[in-house]
Amino acid sequence: MSFPGELHKTLRLLVLVCIIATVLTSAGAFAQGLGGGRGCNKKKPCDSTPSIAADSARSPGSMATGMRSVAGTASENGTVAKVELAPSPTASSSSASGQSFRDGTILVGFRAGTTGTEQGAIERAVGATEVQTIGAGTHVLHFTSGRVEAKIDTLKTYGRVRYAEPDYVVHADLTPSDPSYNKLWGMSKIQADQAWNSTMGSNNIVVGVVDTGVDYNHPDLAANVWSNSSTINSCSAGTHGYNALNGSCDPMDDNNHGTHVSGTIGAVGNNGIGVIGVNGSVSIMGLKFLNSGGYGSISGAISAIDWAVKAKLAGVNVRVLSNSWGGGGFSQAMKDEINKAGANDILFVAAAGNNASNNDTTPFYPCSYGTA
Repeated sequence: MSFPGELHKTLRLLVLVCIIATVLTSAGAFAQGLGGGRGCNKKKPCDSTPSIAADSARSPGSMATGMRSVAGTASENGTVAKVELAPSPTASSSSASGQSFRDGTILVGFRAGTTGTEQGAIERAVGATEVQTIGAGTHVLHFTSGRVEAKIDTLKTYGRVRYAEPDYVVHADLTPSDPSYNKLWGMSKIQADQAWNSTMGSNNIVVGVVDTGVDYNHPDLAANVWSNSSTINSCSAGTHGYNALNGSCDPMDDNNHGTHVSGTIGAVGNNGIGVIGVNGSVSIMGLKFLNSGGYGSISGAISAIDWAVKAKLAGVNVRVLSNSWGGGGFSQAMKDEINKAGANDILFVAAAGNNASNNDTTPFYPCSYGTA
């Protein structure tokens, strides 16, 4: 993709967000800059955000049932292992690679030219029920729990099936919090002030934050939150994005992570409140698919991203998608959706994770898909 003039400068600033978040969170010194979500605000100082894994362990009923994490014990650095999410006595949601996924759900893509009749015959033959089609032609199939891997193996024997994969569980990347600008040393590290001499960004550029939502009422963010000016994707004027968890048009943050990320991207500049984002002027669209514990699924991420793609096709100038989350194995359905966004001139930006590992040798998705 190529971008003219001021738009190119703005997008260069936006891409720096991924670099800042990765460096600073890995160092354990990332300043929040915003009160964030409902847990803290300008009247109530923020405490350090607890481990995402530990927070989820305290709220086992917040994610869909039949989902289980299988990666060890929750530790202070946010590593997830053997922390159960909404455990079900029939759930068996660990793959041979140790990745966790939604039980009773498979994502399937059929080859081009496969008819609806053929698709239906295959689904009936494996005892599955199609509940919806999302993203770039991904079919979400439900069936009796406890047989995900066996059903995937069966589906892959059909020549018309392009891919069959689990609906992996993903999670927000861990971030501590601090409302002080002077601790946002990443801004000076990337010499943001020099970039601001050229441009502070533009409210004409819409950035979709695919995360836990956005506190669109936050005093240091509200002026830079995107507002629907008409009816987009069945969401009425005055709404601020999409909630893939319940299919509503209210992406209010109930975790703080998405609000934190939004502040890094676009906290309002020169307003005497809190801090400034990399872009002092921008429009933040909330695309919620992670729950209050910071967990979600690949199918949820695809639905949230596809809402933004459809908004772009409806005339909203969505140019960037921020994805500060990860987990699970390779997903062809997810890669197809990233490519679909790219084909519609939307840049997909992903965090490199908090594990201090080499993503070239140890893939971390969605960062490691190698496409944008």
